[in-house]
Order: sequence, then structure tokens, then C-alpha cells
Amino acid sequence: MNKLINFLLVVFLLIIEATCFSDTNSEEFEFAKDYIRSLHHVKMVEEIGSNSPVRANYANETAFYVAVMGMYKSAQVEFRKAISLMEEYRDSNNPLIAEAADLILKCYVGQVLVAEDVLNTMEEVFNNLDVSKYGTYMRRMSNQQVNSQQLMEALVYATLSVNLVLASNSSDKKDDLGYLAINSNEREKLIKQIDEIFGEKIKDGLYEGISQLDACAATLHILLTGKHKSSDER
Repeated sequence: MNKLINFLLVVFLLIIEATCFSDTNSEEFEFAKDYIRSLHHVKMVEEIGSNSPVRANYANETAFYVAVMGMYKSAQVEFRKAISLMEEYRDSNNPLIAEAADLILKCYVGQVLVAEDVLNTMEEVFNNLDVSKYGTYMRRMSNQQVNSQQLMEALVYATLSVNLVLASNSSDKKDDLGYLAINSNEREKLIKQIDEIFGEKIKDGLYEGISQLDACAATLHILLTGKHKSSDER
């Protein structure tokens, strides 16, 4: 009888130990982590754009157009990588995660389509020597640039839905602040991830003139470094 009791006690302690020291992360953490990773790919797109080809550096129009088209194709690759990080969460059983993922994916897919439209326009320009149509092409490319900016603005608002995923509805009776849906360890990992990708400037928060991409990262950073308690601080 004593052996049975001792055996059950050992099993119970093992269960408690496994529960307390489990390496399993919450879905909310995994989703936020992958969203931040996707923002890193968007940052790569910005860096590609900041090094855009200059006509004077190329011997002829053909070489210049090939370089510009290569830039847009590289941007498409980065946005597709961002899409691949978010796709699985659209089918999440957590409705907040599924909705946030859907909003984010619409932004990324939209950017891929804009880049594709730009590439098609450039091919038409390159293959058409009719100067009278150049005005039409320029208007199309101007509209494409506007569409891309609007999609980045939409991504900022989509980030607010990620914040909703991270914050739970349970409030602290002392100050009426909600708890985060992630624990302290997960929280620190996300803060470190944002800092490593976006640098010290992200700690300045939201300010006039901030880029839309940095606004996405800052919006997350403000919540994670704010006064809300983590889930394990109840």
C-alpha cells in the first residue's frame, strides 16, 4: 500500500514539474512572434527600396529597366515570406488571432499584387515605343504607389488587432488594467525581438513623421512595455 502511495506521489510531482517547466509557448505568443518576423521582411522591402537603381549608373535603358524590375521582384519575395508566416493563423480556433491574421494577410497579398501590376506596367513601357502613352503609364505607376502606401496604413491598423490578441479581458481590481495573454518570459522575448529588428529608435514610441512600418513595431512595443501585467502575475 505504501509503495502504491509513494508511486502515485512521484507521478503527481512529475506532472506538476512538467506543468511548471513546460517549454510550450502560448498561441498568442507564437502569433505575435511570427507577426514581428513578418515585419522584418517588410523592413527588408524598405531597404531594397532605399537602394533603388539610379538611371545614371546604367549604360542604357534596358539595363536600368532590368534593375528596377529586379527590385520589385525582390520585394515580392519578401512579402511572400511574410505571407507564409501568417497563413496558418487564419485557421486559428482563437477568433481574435484568425481575424488579425486575415487583416495582415490582406495587406501583404495586396502588396504582392501591386508589385505585380508595376512589373506589368514596366514591361508595357519597355515594349511600347509610343511616347503618347507614357503619360498613361506614369499615372498608373503613381496610382500603384498610392495603393502601396494605403496598404501600409492598413497594416498599422491591423497591428492594433494584434494588440487585442495580446491583451486579455481580465482586469486587475487595483487599477482596472487588463492582463496580457502572455507570460513574463514570452513578453520579454517579444520586446527583445522588436528591439533587435528595429533598434533603439522604436523605444521613442509613436511620433509625428514616423514611418508606417516603424509605427507597427512601436504600437506593439508600447503595449509590451506598458503597465499591463503578464498572465503569470495574477
